[in-house]
Amino acid sequence: MDIGFTDVSNAQLSPDGKFLFCLVSNNSYSTYQLSHLMRFDWPSLKNPVNFSKSLDRPINMYTFDGNLLWASVEDKGRDLIYQWQLTDPKPKELTGQMQAVCRNCQLNQVLWWHLMKLPLCLLKL
Repeated sequence: MDIGFTDVSNAQLSPDGKFLFCLVSNNSYSTYQLSHLMRFDWPSLKNPVNFSKSLDRPINMYTFDGNLLWASVEDKGRDLIYQWQLTDPKPKELTGQMQAVCRNCQLNQVLWWHLMKLPLCLLKL
């Protein structure tokens, strides 16, 4: 699969099977490479959209819940939780609602720990 990047990892199909999401980066021989969360149409791999363009931190993990994408993003030793609509690359930071303090946790553990603190009317997972 050649999509124009030198490193592609953690590829996952969206629940509806319309998109392929993956973490990508180009090897620029720098000390540090920041991976970006990209979305491609599936199966054509056309219309790439950078979902993490506005972030200056690495995405640790991501998962899906229906038409939502959830990701943990490391910032100063903490995992911040971001959410996207599958069709909208603008992230919504949920840190004010869910302050993640776990470090090196699986994303679902981080989300579960924080969702337990939310009022039941906000829970969807």
